[in-house]
Amino acid sequence: MTQRSRLEKELIDAGERERLRVGRDLHDDLGQLLSGIAFLSSAVEKKLSAQSLPEASAAKEIRSLVQDAIAKTHRLSLGLTPMTIGEGGFLTAIQELAAMTERVFGVMCGVECDQLLVVDRPVAATNLYRIVQESISNAVRHGRAHSIAISVALRGNQLTLTVRDDGVGLGTSPSAREGLGLSIMKHRVEQLGGTLEIQGDGGGTTIVCLVPGIARLIPGPAAL
Repeated sequence: MTQRSRLEKELIDAGERERLRVGRDLHDDLGQLLSGIAFLSSAVEKKLSAQSLPEASAAKEIRSLVQDAIAKTHRLSLGLTPMTIGEGGFLTAIQELAAMTERVFGVMCGVECDQLLVVDRPVAATNLYRIVQESISNAVRHGRAHSIAISVALRGNQLTLTVRDDGVGLGTSPSAREGLGLSIMKHRVEQLGGTLEIQGDGGGTTIVCLVPGIARLIPGPAAL
């Protein structure tokens, strides 16, 4: 590994550690604090309502806003600390990410997989998750996509991960193809011994990751 590759790996690893720390802080500290505020707001609302005071409606609105903040904090925490590695952990995390994309952005996002598979290496699962996450972000923010399709397949010992959208594409300029976090995505795949291909010419964008030796099939449903 060259010195540049080592530095790139250290930067990505440091960023991942920081994501995990922030995710835990959001869940354990801010989430618990907001839950306490919601509980107190509910108690105040009940007391005001029992006395038929007009301030009860304001207390109800405060409780509703705090509950929205709790839900958003939970979604942020999941995005930063997405998975517990185990049987089906990677696919479950991807499915939850797709469902959250539909709820938050109003974009159709589906996941297809031929078989139930396990990504054996936690580092590999995390890197692949981040690639999907970045691909979705690019499709929504820059590609203005209306639908996103994620597929995962295992052929022999090679995992194929594909993220396809129907947005405006990345264009043909070098700056468009090298920006938007694409270089970090490439580094993540290269660390796993795989390759990443990006296709996009105005008819949408397709991200294809090919990584050998990190996944296996397990008994389960024929399709997800």
